[in-house]
Amino acid sequence: MQNNVILSAFDDCIEESRWIKKGNIIIEAFDSIGSLWPVSLGHHYVADLDLDQLEVDDPVMISETNGRVEQIDETFAHYLYGYVKNSIFHVGDFKFDFTKYNDYEQYDGKYIKFKADRINVEFLEEIPTQNNR
Repeated sequence: MQNNVILSAFDDCIEESRWIKKGNIIIEAFDSIGSLWPVSLGHHYVADLDLDQLEVDDPVMISETNGRVEQIDETFAHYLYGYVKNSIFHVGDFKFDFTKYNDYEQYDGKYIKFKADRINVEFLEEIPTQNNR
């Protein structure tokens, strides 16, 4: 699902690592295909984000939350806390297509904790701002 994000950091050791920010949440995402153009720190981008699970780990129903993210150790895996509405998983200001994890719409209207083994990012275009013209 497309999100407007800020590229906030790279990883010196892992070439595919991209730290992206939206609102007050920062996520370490995985850029498996690489950028079609050089991306720059602090710049704004339209990015396609996709949740990826290597093993099925069903979401857990939780109490209400404002949306937050917990990185699991020093991996690309994260626990995402948010709300599902119309098969869109809202985690803070981030939005993820949740269709493939919500086959029977059993999570619609619910607050959940979801384990993503990886959050894939593809940068689609740069958004011009005063800082990057």
